[in-house]
Amino acid sequence: MSRRLLADAGVCLALVAVGVVSRLAKEALGVSLPNFHAVTAVSLFAGYYFSARSGQAGRIWALATPLAAMFVSDFALGGYEPLVMMSVYGSLLLPALLGLAAGKRSALLCVPLAIGSTLAFFVLTNLAVWFSWYSHDLAGLARCFARALPFLKFSLAGDLMYTLALFGVHAGATSRVASRPDLRPALAARAA
Repeated sequence: MSRRLLADAGVCLALVAVGVVSRLAKEALGVSLPNFHAVTAVSLFAGYYFSARSGQAGRIWALATPLAAMFVSDFALGGYEPLVMMSVYGSLLLPALLGLAAGKRSALLCVPLAIGSTLAFFVLTNLAVWFSWYSHDLAGLARCFARALPFLKFSLAGDLMYTLALFGVHAGATSRVASRPDLRPALAARAA
């Protein structure tokens, strides 16, 4: 197994662990912060990180990361209505796709991309909730989105906090390695 494959698998597993722990810990602690978790940030960061990989492998790692985090945590927490579940999983692929598309520029764009991802998640998942649980008219749509507004503030807060944390830790670690001459060959090998 190549070093790059091992490194990519390690990053993917670490990001999946962050996503899973962020969802399970608040449940275990009984903290009532709905949608306050790291999965959107993990997805965005995975897209950013794996955008440096050429070809299909980078895209696969980036898209597999948030799906794995959701699958593992949903396995522990339990499932929910299939259409809503599909919209959640699909909505969590969007940040990875944005990170892949923006490439290395996404570090500079991490806040706007996180906000856009949060808003897209809010709209797409609540359309599925409306279709699944509310009357299919404007009154039902308005009622669905009105009831969902309190969740938006928690989603936005969690997405921004975790996005800034992930990108900040990466920036700090990368600059620390780049500033040490003895570690520069390792950084160059990682970038190759």
